[in-house]
Amino acid sequence: MHSSTGWKKHSDAEEFIENGKSSRVSSVTVGKMPGRQVIVYNKRAEIIAKGKLAWWEIWDAARMARGQEPLIRDDPRHHVVWRVEIRAGKDDLKERWKITKWSDLHNRFGDLVATTLRAIRHTCPNGDSNRSRWPESALWQAVRAEVEHDLLEMRSDASPDRVKVVQREAHAKMLVGQIAGLHVAAAAVLGVEFTALPAFAVTSGEQLAARIQSDPERFARKLADAPARYHVID
Repeated sequence: MHSSTGWKKHSDAEEFIENGKSSRVSSVTVGKMPGRQVIVYNKRAEIIAKGKLAWWEIWDAARMARGQEPLIRDDPRHHVVWRVEIRAGKDDLKERWKITKWSDLHNRFGDLVATTLRAIRHTCPNGDSNRSRWPESALWQAVRAEVEHDLLEMRSDASPDRVKVVQREAHAKMLVGQIAGLHVAAAAVLGVEFTALPAFAVTSGEQLAARIQSDPERFARKLADAPARYHVID
């Protein structure tokens, strides 16, 4: 397949779904809702696709706090960030664990997660015909260590102010890209040639400035109201 082609493997018997692109696996899902489900997926690929650039700051801050180097952002082979989600649906909570109240969840959540990580494991095949004897991968060892330490104490060492700055800059860049797209669309509708695009942009800017100056109260109100739509700016 072409490197940009996505693919999926599915097995009803195992309730197992595997997704990928080219020769790389991007996600694995075991189990289905409303029962027990574990999902492992490439979080690096997701933040790039969705423009959630603040995650780089969070990850790098956590790594530097541990004396590690920042991630190399353009190295998808070696600097991949895998996210592991342990999910419990209604059937798993109520039928298997008898969790029906918040107090039940508080008392049994650790056991639920630990049991799930023992029942569903990411392992390193070693040739043994008995899969239960396959050793757990480094990824699964790390996940289990975090769970056993204390889920509630998991934290980010990234400065909230720095995260907000990155999010704000990324959103502003997206809006500027949209403005450029609208500018080109308007030029096309008016029959403007490519060589005249820069001059058209200058003229459009002057027209926009004149419009703002003609009704300053209206545009001042719009400017004051805009931050409320983008909570990141606060």
